[in-house]
Amino acid sequence: EARDRVLLGRAREGFVVSRVEQRLVALHEAGHALAGLVFCPTDPLHKVTIQPRGAAMGVAFFQPDAELHLHARHYLEGQVRKALGGRAAEELVYGSAAVTSGASSDLQQATRIAKQMVYKLGMGRTTGLMTFDPDSGPVSGAMHANMDADVGAILASGYDDVLQCFREHRTALDALADALLEQETLAGDEALRVLRAAGMTLMPRDARPAA
Repeated sequence: EARDRVLLGRAREGFVVSRVEQRLVALHEAGHALAGLVFCPTDPLHKVTIQPRGAAMGVAFFQPDAELHLHARHYLEGQVRKALGGRAAEELVYGSAAVTSGASSDLQQATRIAKQMVYKLGMGRTTGLMTFDPDSGPVSGAMHANMDADVGAILASGYDDVLQCFREHRTALDALADALLEQETLAGDEALRVLRAAGMTLMPRDARPAA
């Protein structure tokens, strides 16, 4: 509990959530958990909960085995997809007109990673190795627009991949959300058992690509 209080924030006792919102939060966090396990498998799932903690109404927390200082492109893309999992789950189940403000910080995180990939790491689809370095002067207006387009492409491609994954594994997504509604908090191994019981096959950790 002490570790979770530091990592996830203090539990908000007495915070009342309607059953409708609770169901939506459960689906949202199930989306993060499922997207993280599929697209960023080197980071093990520590816990997923719909207990309000800190400023969040729920959280899917992944805890890497070791602190890494260098990250591959596929790892960064996986982080983007994991961040978009909550919004994608909402859209898949409730439709694009019913997505909520719950993904605000997730979208900021995904955009931040995508911008770093393009502006700092030379991973843009069309801009290639060109990066933005304030010390060497601004890039041209056209290059700036191209970089923004590459950021948008990373986000759009990632979101499409997550939606497709959830369409294929809708039963597992619903099962995890239902388990969260019933138990409120699931340890990582408990969440994995729910997903596997729903027919989902996850890659063994020792077969997963390095971050």
